[in-house]
Amino acid sequence: MSGFFDKAMDVAKSAAVVTGEAAKKAAEKTQDTIEITKINAKIRDEKDNIEKIKAEIGSYFLDKFDSGELTDAFVATKAQSIQSIQGTIADLESKLATIKDK
Repeated sequence: MSGFFDKAMDVAKSAAVVTGEAAKKAAEKTQDTIEITKINAKIRDEKDNIEKIKAEIGSYFLDKFDSGELTDAFVATKAQSIQSIQGTIADLESKLATIKDK
């Protein structure tokens, strides 16, 4: 009978070791997932910072073009596109206001 209990104890110990290892691996995976999420968020924030800086650069040159200080053909084409888009936005906002006023 003691042989049976010894085997049962060995199986229980082995199961505990396997379960402990699985729990440890799961905890490590969870930590990795958390760290990956944090790093991805930081990367996204830094990319957003780049886009903000690019927008500032664009605004700077657009202001220079609007004031006549810059006569670059590329900027002129893009500025005309912006003016066209602004006209479209104004038309849409006017239509929106008309609908809201009904």
